[in-house]
Amino acid sequence: MTIIRGHAELLTEDLETEEERRSAETILRWSDEVVDVIQRVRAIIQRLTGQSKLPLTSVDLSTIVAEEVERVQQTYPRVTFETRVPDEVHVKGDELLSEVVGNVVTNAVIHNDRDGLTVTVTVEVDDEAGTVRTHIADTGQGVPDDEKDAIFRRGESNRESGGFGLFFVDTMVSVYGGDVWVEDNDPQGAVFVIELPLETETRNLETPPYLVRQ
Repeated sequence: MTIIRGHAELLTEDLETEEERRSAETILRWSDEVVDVIQRVRAIIQRLTGQSKLPLTSVDLSTIVAEEVERVQQTYPRVTFETRVPDEVHVKGDELLSEVVGNVVTNAVIHNDRDGLTVTVTVEVDDEAGTVRTHIADTGQGVPDDEKDAIFRRGESNRESGGFGLFFVDTMVSVYGGDVWVEDNDPQGAVFVIELPLETETRNLETPPYLVRQ
Protein backbone atom coordinates (compact mmCIF):
# COMPACT_ATOMS: atom_id res chain seq x y z
CA MET A 1 0.00 0.00 0.00
CA THR A 2 2.95 2.32 0.61
CA ILE A 3 4.11 1.74 -2.96
CA ILE A 4 0.62 2.31 -4.37
CA ARG A 5 0.21 5.49 -2.34
CA GLY A 6 3.61 6.80 -3.41
CA HIS A 7 2.80 6.38 -7.09
CA ALA A 8 -0.58 8.04 -6.59
CA GLU A 9 1.13 11.03 -4.99
CA LEU A 10 3.41 11.36 -8.01
CA LEU A 11 0.41 11.24 -10.32
CA THR A 12 -1.41 14.02 -8.47
CA GLU A 13 1.59 16.26 -9.05
CA ASP A 14 2.10 15.42 -12.75
CA LEU A 15 -1.40 14.91 -14.17
CA GLU A 16 -2.83 17.84 -16.09
CA THR A 17 -6.60 17.42 -16.24
CA GLU A 18 -8.89 17.84 -13.25
CA GLU A 19 -10.55 14.48 -13.91
CA GLU A 20 -7.21 12.67 -13.87
CA ARG A 21 -6.19 14.39 -10.64
CA ARG A 22 -9.48 13.40 -9.00
CA SER A 23 -8.84 9.78 -9.95
CA ALA A 24 -5.35 9.91 -8.44
CA GLU A 25 -6.74 11.52 -5.28
CA THR A 26 -9.29 8.71 -5.04
CA ILE A 27 -6.44 6.18 -5.11
CA LEU A 28 -4.73 8.15 -2.32
CA ARG A 29 -7.86 8.26 -0.20
CA TRP A 30 -8.62 4.57 -0.57
CA SER A 31 -4.99 3.65 0.06
CA ASP A 32 -5.28 5.41 3.42
CA GLU A 33 -8.58 3.61 4.10
CA VAL A 34 -7.04 0.19 3.41
CA VAL A 35 -4.04 0.93 5.63
CA ASP A 36 -6.40 2.04 8.41
CA VAL A 37 -8.42 -1.19 8.14
CA ILE A 38 -5.24 -3.31 8.20
CA GLN A 39 -4.00 -1.53 11.32
CA ARG A 40 -7.35 -1.97 13.10
CA VAL A 41 -7.54 -5.67 12.22
CA ARG A 42 -3.97 -6.18 13.41
CA ALA A 43 -4.75 -4.44 16.70
CA ILE A 44 -7.85 -6.61 17.18
CA ILE A 45 -5.96 -9.84 16.50
CA GLN A 46 -3.17 -8.83 18.86
CA ARG A 47 -5.65 -8.12 21.64
CA LEU A 48 -7.60 -11.34 21.12
CA THR A 49 -4.43 -13.45 21.06
CA GLY A 50 -2.89 -11.70 24.07
CA GLN A 51 0.02 -10.27 22.08
CA SER A 52 -0.71 -6.72 23.21
CA LYS A 53 -2.15 -5.19 26.37
CA LEU A 54 -2.93 -1.54 25.93
CA PRO A 55 -3.55 0.39 29.15
CA LEU A 56 -7.15 1.34 29.77
CA THR A 57 -7.79 5.07 29.76
CA SER A 58 -10.74 7.45 29.97
CA VAL A 59 -12.62 7.33 26.65
CA ASP A 60 -15.46 9.62 25.53
CA LEU A 61 -18.27 7.16 24.83
CA SER A 62 -20.64 9.91 23.66
CA THR A 63 -18.37 10.85 20.78
CA ILE A 64 -17.73 7.23 19.84
CA VAL A 65 -21.46 6.41 19.67
CA ALA A 66 -22.18 9.49 17.53
CA GLU A 67 -19.36 8.72 15.10
CA GLU A 68 -20.17 5.02 14.76
CA VAL A 69 -23.89 5.60 14.22
CA GLU A 70 -23.09 8.17 11.54
CA ARG A 71 -20.66 5.78 9.85
CA VAL A 72 -23.16 2.91 9.75
CA GLN A 73 -25.95 5.23 8.61
CA GLN A 74 -23.89 6.31 5.61
CA THR A 75 -23.49 2.65 4.66
CA TYR A 76 -27.18 1.78 5.16
CA PRO A 77 -29.23 4.89 4.24
CA ARG A 78 -32.53 2.96 4.19
CA VAL A 79 -32.32 2.33 7.94
CA THR A 80 -33.69 4.89 10.43
CA PHE A 81 -31.29 5.68 13.28
CA GLU A 82 -32.20 7.39 16.53
CA THR A 83 -29.73 8.31 19.29
CA ARG A 84 -30.25 9.45 22.87
CA VAL A 85 -26.86 10.20 24.40
CA PRO A 86 -25.79 12.64 27.17
CA ASP A 87 -22.76 14.79 26.42
CA GLU A 88 -19.30 13.76 27.58
CA VAL A 89 -19.89 10.34 29.11
CA HIS A 90 -16.51 8.80 29.85
CA VAL A 91 -15.83 5.10 30.39
CA LYS A 92 -12.80 2.86 30.79
CA GLY A 93 -11.56 1.67 27.42
CA ASP A 94 -8.99 2.00 24.66
CA GLU A 95 -8.74 2.67 20.92
CA LEU A 96 -10.75 -0.46 20.11
CA LEU A 97 -13.91 0.68 21.90
CA SER A 98 -15.14 2.27 18.67
CA GLU A 99 -14.81 -1.15 17.00
CA VAL A 100 -16.91 -2.68 19.78
CA VAL A 101 -19.72 -0.14 19.44
CA GLY A 102 -19.56 -0.14 15.65
CA ASN A 103 -19.70 -3.93 15.57
CA VAL A 104 -22.93 -4.09 17.57
CA VAL A 105 -24.60 -1.25 15.63
CA THR A 106 -23.66 -2.90 12.34
CA ASN A 107 -24.85 -6.27 13.66
CA ALA A 108 -28.29 -4.77 14.33
CA VAL A 109 -28.55 -3.88 10.64
CA ILE A 110 -26.98 -6.77 8.73
CA HIS A 111 -29.04 -9.47 10.45
CA ASN A 112 -32.38 -7.81 9.73
CA ASP A 113 -34.42 -6.67 6.74
CA ARG A 114 -33.38 -3.05 6.11
CA ASP A 115 -36.81 -1.91 4.86
CA GLY A 116 -38.64 -0.21 7.73
CA LEU A 117 -35.86 -1.04 10.21
CA THR A 118 -35.20 1.38 13.07
CA VAL A 119 -32.10 1.21 15.26
CA THR A 120 -32.17 3.24 18.47
CA VAL A 121 -28.97 3.79 20.46
CA THR A 122 -29.24 5.16 24.00
CA VAL A 123 -26.66 5.71 26.72
CA GLU A 124 -27.74 5.65 30.38
CA VAL A 125 -25.54 6.54 33.34
CA ASP A 126 -26.01 4.92 36.76
CA ASP A 127 -24.06 7.05 39.22
CA GLU A 128 -24.80 4.80 42.19
CA ALA A 129 -23.59 1.65 40.45
CA GLY A 130 -20.75 3.52 38.71
CA THR A 131 -21.70 2.09 35.33
CA VAL A 132 -22.80 3.19 31.88
CA ARG A 133 -25.17 1.13 29.76
CA THR A 134 -25.37 1.51 25.99
CA HIS A 135 -28.55 0.05 24.50
CA ILE A 136 -28.62 -0.78 20.78
CA ALA A 137 -32.24 -1.64 20.03
CA ASP A 138 -33.62 -2.72 16.66
CA THR A 139 -37.10 -3.46 15.34
CA GLY A 140 -35.99 -6.59 13.49
CA GLN A 141 -36.66 -10.26 13.93
CA GLY A 142 -35.12 -10.58 17.39
CA VAL A 143 -32.86 -13.27 18.87
CA PRO A 144 -34.35 -16.59 20.08
CA ASP A 145 -33.89 -17.30 23.80
CA ASP A 146 -31.75 -20.37 23.13
CA GLU A 147 -29.27 -18.23 21.12
CA LYS A 148 -28.95 -15.23 23.42
CA ASP A 149 -25.81 -16.60 25.11
CA ALA A 150 -24.42 -18.64 22.22
CA ILE A 151 -24.08 -15.69 19.83
CA PHE A 152 -21.22 -14.32 21.95
CA ARG A 153 -19.23 -17.58 21.93
CA ARG A 154 -16.91 -18.03 18.98
CA GLY A 155 -16.99 -21.82 19.00
CA GLU A 156 -20.78 -22.00 19.01
CA SER A 157 -21.59 -18.99 16.84
CA ASN A 158 -22.30 -19.13 13.15
CA ARG A 159 -22.27 -16.45 10.50
CA GLU A 160 -26.00 -15.83 10.69
CA SER A 161 -26.17 -15.44 14.48
CA GLY A 162 -23.16 -13.24 15.13
CA GLY A 163 -19.93 -15.10 14.56
CA PHE A 164 -16.53 -13.54 15.17
CA GLY A 165 -17.86 -9.99 15.50
CA LEU A 166 -19.87 -10.61 18.68
CA PHE A 167 -17.17 -12.88 20.07
CA PHE A 168 -14.78 -9.95 19.70
CA VAL A 169 -17.30 -7.63 21.38
CA ASP A 170 -17.72 -9.98 24.34
CA THR A 171 -13.96 -10.41 24.71
CA MET A 172 -13.18 -6.69 24.63
CA VAL A 173 -16.01 -5.74 26.98
CA SER A 174 -14.60 -8.25 29.48
CA VAL A 175 -11.18 -6.61 29.09
CA TYR A 176 -12.82 -3.28 29.96
CA GLY A 177 -14.32 -4.80 33.12
CA GLY A 178 -17.85 -4.70 31.75
CA ASP A 179 -20.56 -7.00 30.46
CA VAL A 180 -22.67 -7.43 27.32
CA TRP A 181 -25.93 -9.25 26.76
CA VAL A 182 -29.03 -9.29 24.54
CA GLU A 183 -32.67 -8.78 25.52
CA ASP A 184 -36.01 -8.76 23.71
CA ASN A 185 -37.20 -5.43 22.34
CA ASP A 186 -40.82 -4.35 22.78
CA PRO A 187 -42.87 -5.00 20.69
CA GLN A 188 -40.33 -6.73 18.45
CA GLY A 189 -36.62 -6.98 17.77
CA ALA A 190 -33.55 -7.22 19.97
CA VAL A 191 -31.69 -4.96 22.38
CA PHE A 192 -27.95 -5.39 22.83
CA VAL A 193 -26.73 -3.93 26.12
CA ILE A 194 -23.10 -2.97 26.73
CA GLU A 195 -22.32 -2.15 30.36
CA LEU A 196 -19.01 -0.44 31.15
CA PRO A 197 -17.43 1.15 34.25
CA LEU A 198 -18.07 4.88 34.55
CA GLU A 199 -15.07 7.20 34.65
CA THR A 200 -14.90 10.19 37.00
CA GLU A 201 -14.31 12.53 34.04
CA THR A 202 -17.98 12.14 33.07
CA ARG A 203 -19.75 15.46 33.49
CA ASN A 204 -22.73 17.51 32.31
CA LEU A 205 -24.97 14.59 33.28
CA GLU A 206 -27.61 16.95 34.66
CA THR A 207 -28.27 18.05 31.07
CA PRO A 208 -31.26 16.08 29.66
CA PRO A 209 -30.31 13.60 26.92
CA TYR A 210 -31.02 14.79 23.42
CA LEU A 211 -32.84 12.79 20.77
CA VAL A 212 -31.62 12.95 17.20
CA ARG A 213 -33.60 11.37 14.38
CA GLN A 214 -31.46 10.73 11.33
